[in-house]
Amino acid sequence: MRCVFVAISMILALGWANTPGSNPVPPPPSVDNMPVVLPLPSVDNVPVVVPVPPKPGVEQYPDFDPPVPIAPLNGDTNIWQAPLLVVGPYPGLVLYHFCIWDGETKVAERITMLPFWLANEGTVGLTPGTSYRWSCRVQALGRWSAWFDPQWNFSLAFPCPPPTPLTPARGERINTLTPLLSVVPHAISARYDFHIEEEGGPLHLEHESRLPFWRVPEGAGYLHGGGSYRWSCRVHIGGWSRFTEPWDFTITDPGNIQGSAGSHLTVTCRAVPGLFRDRTVIEYTLPEAGDVAVTFYTVQGTRVKDVRLGRVPAGSHELTWNGTDEHGRGVARGVYIYRLKAGSDELISKLTKTD
Repeated sequence: MRCVFVAISMILALGWANTPGSNPVPPPPSVDNMPVVLPLPSVDNVPVVVPVPPKPGVEQYPDFDPPVPIAPLNGDTNIWQAPLLVVGPYPGLVLYHFCIWDGETKVAERITMLPFWLANEGTVGLTPGTSYRWSCRVQALGRWSAWFDPQWNFSLAFPCPPPTPLTPARGERINTLTPLLSVVPHAISARYDFHIEEEGGPLHLEHESRLPFWRVPEGAGYLHGGGSYRWSCRVHIGGWSRFTEPWDFTITDPGNIQGSAGSHLTVTCRAVPGLFRDRTVIEYTLPEAGDVAVTFYTVQGTRVKDVRLGRVPAGSHELTWNGTDEHGRGVARGVYIYRLKAGSDELISKLTKTD
């Protein structure tokens, strides 16, 4: 009898549980079509923050400062052609975005995992003597910081000093349409770039040479009597130097102009092809009397010896050089430059001393 009672009780209980409406359905997950904000899980009662993804096309700036610039120093001008940009490092895994601007134009940039960048990597060459601006920002947690501001400036130094001009001298009046432009020679591998401009005129001549001098071609009609001109030169040794400060010269009146300085002065070296061991003889001819001086230089531009002959009469003459310097010491073997000047005329050429 007791077993029957227990069975009936269980049947009634199961029937009540499956009766519609007897087990209420949880409310829908929204009210008035608004999502229900569920509490975030927590660890040790500290809420877990879920990052919000940035909107497309909009930079998000997190709560960390931009990097601190270190080098090159602001306003630095003594920088080689590949400047090293350096900022203070950030802990953890971040990205550094370096940028260089010329005025308002971005000329170079790089994203790297290192807090420094050698700016010749992946960029076009920067121009010596030009001022540039640079800045950097960092990326962490998928977001970029602001650029450090104000931006810093630097300019590249020239790889070598400009040559020292010799002729025509500043303010000199010459009587030839084919002047000889010359500078003190640099290294034997150097290249020279000569420029001539007419003051107030359209003339602009340029000539690149392996020699530290250039004579304007005869009969070219580039220069004219009474004209005023400015000339300058730069040298290439691992890169171009800046130009020398322009020197001015004037061509004398047309009635006094000679076609070529070579018609006044002839200088030849007897040691053909210019090789000598103990001595060399320079022969020269003067159409008229004048003050004569001969200066010898190394190819690096160092003056070796200056021989001043004073007033020399017209005609053919000889000068012997035994390969010694101002103090009578023998010079080393190698290439040397000599410059012979007689009045307003001059000639520059090479000599080679052997053992």
